[in-house]
Amino acid sequence: MNVRMFVWGAVFGLMMGAVEPLSAQPLGTFRWQLQPYCNVLTVRVDDAGGVFRLDGFDDQCGAPERAPAVGVATLNPDGSIGLGVHIVVAPEGRALSLDARVNPGDGQGTWRDSAGNAGRFALGAATGGAPRPLPTVPASTIASGAITAAHLAPGLVGTVAQARVRGLCTNTQAMRGVNPDGSVACTNAMTSVKEGASQMGLYPALAIGPDGLPVISHFDATQKLLMLTHCGDSACVSGNRTAPVDSLVVNAGQYSSLAFGADGLAIVAYYDAGTTSLALTHCADRICRSTTTTRVAASKASGEYTAIAIGADGLPVVSYYDRTRRTLAVTHCGTAACDAGNVTRWPDPSSNDVGLHTAIVIGADRLPMVSYYDATAGALRVTHCGDLSCGAGNVSTTVDDPAEAAGLHSAIAIGRDGLPVIAHMQEKVGLRVTHCGSATCAAGAVTTLVTAPGDVQGYYPSIAIAADGLPVVSHASPGTDSLHVSACADAACTAARTTRVDTLDVPHGYDSSLGIGVDGLPVVAHYVKGAGALRITKCGTANCQ
Repeated sequence: MNVRMFVWGAVFGLMMGAVEPLSAQPLGTFRWQLQPYCNVLTVRVDDAGGVFRLDGFDDQCGAPERAPAVGVATLNPDGSIGLGVHIVVAPEGRALSLDARVNPGDGQGTWRDSAGNAGRFALGAATGGAPRPLPTVPASTIASGAITAAHLAPGLVGTVAQARVRGLCTNTQAMRGVNPDGSVACTNAMTSVKEGASQMGLYPALAIGPDGLPVISHFDATQKLLMLTHCGDSACVSGNRTAPVDSLVVNAGQYSSLAFGADGLAIVAYYDAGTTSLALTHCADRICRSTTTTRVAASKASGEYTAIAIGADGLPVVSYYDRTRRTLAVTHCGTAACDAGNVTRWPDPSSNDVGLHTAIVIGADRLPMVSYYDATAGALRVTHCGDLSCGAGNVSTTVDDPAEAAGLHSAIAIGRDGLPVIAHMQEKVGLRVTHCGSATCAAGAVTTLVTAPGDVQGYYPSIAIAADGLPVVSHASPGTDSLHVSACADAACTAARTTRVDTLDVPHGYDSSLGIGVDGLPVVAHYVKGAGALRITKCGTANCQ
């Protein structure tokens, strides 16, 4: 009888704890655990003419699909048994080679594989553990597009692996890097709009039109006219058109605010200094060549600090200051053009001088919400309207009242949590952000001083919800005469990062108005005090950082 067959039969018989005839085939079935992992290798040993064949499987820790295993066993000169096994991992089909050295005395040994794993080769054991790490695939065998982020371990994308690069930089921007999520990081695009010698760009209000391009209303202080700039691209770099909204309305256009109605056309609310009243101009076409202008004389002197929004009924609603009554006024339009059926209310019952620096938004409950300044108390105040026209059920609350005046130049937005968030300035201190604790802001408001007191920033803030769902605020720093943007780190803006976003070397950043473009990038209109011009700055990233 073949000596090797005799040795193998004796050795495998000893391992199995059973006595088999020396000429028996197969020689036995054996199970080893690849400790410290839970994988169990089960193979049958056959003597094929002196060559000991191994056939079986890796149970893959009890997975529904076993990994087929084939190999050869041999007796080494040192007396150990060597096993060479080829395993095909299921269902990926990845190849794995395994080498084991077994002591014939107890059937135990050591193992290592081509994936770099190693451990104890434990006969008959099944003591648990984690699955053996899968082998990697040689690059030459990977089909194009076969591996996506779904195949990578959590945390690898953005660290070891780069996400697929996506996105484009707009005209005049350059790519300055790639973000961890694969989006391109672009430089900011900056341009100024100025017509002749006019001092224009005061009181800018920016909105994104139905065509996805920014539109800005602003005041020409030289001609004393309301102007409208339609941008020719998403960054307002080229193709812009600037023209008076209504050249017959003279000495009007201060405190402008802009919205696009349900009819897709622009409507501008502003102060008519000639008649000391609120004026509303509705465009009859996309570029406002034809208009309808209506004046609302709520009192002898009213209409400063306007803010406009489109209500749940599709009709404009405007907040502003009634200087005669020294209170907040709200006008609900009766038509899309505000040329008939307008109703004016005075929703705040406070006897204080309230209603300066108004901002208005439509809440998650589809009702108007107005933030404004209480000049008597030096505080931020909010009114939540009880109906579409603020006619009944209104709730007015003081939500921030520090020792030094706060609430100046307020701007309001509705966060993704459905709660109002308000940016405002604390005089001689900095930017404050108040996050309401309820839809009415009657309780639970949390206020954070976002900028350091020594920076004296936060003048003329404008707020929007960025593509990441967090508030982003533009504001001016009178100390450096420059435009800054604060990107909030959470819904309440309890932490934020503030960055200067425009490099103009003359005073700028004043009266800022911020919107989010259809590409998810913020665009800010602001006044260049040092040149008497309108300035548009488009951020190169979703949070301007």
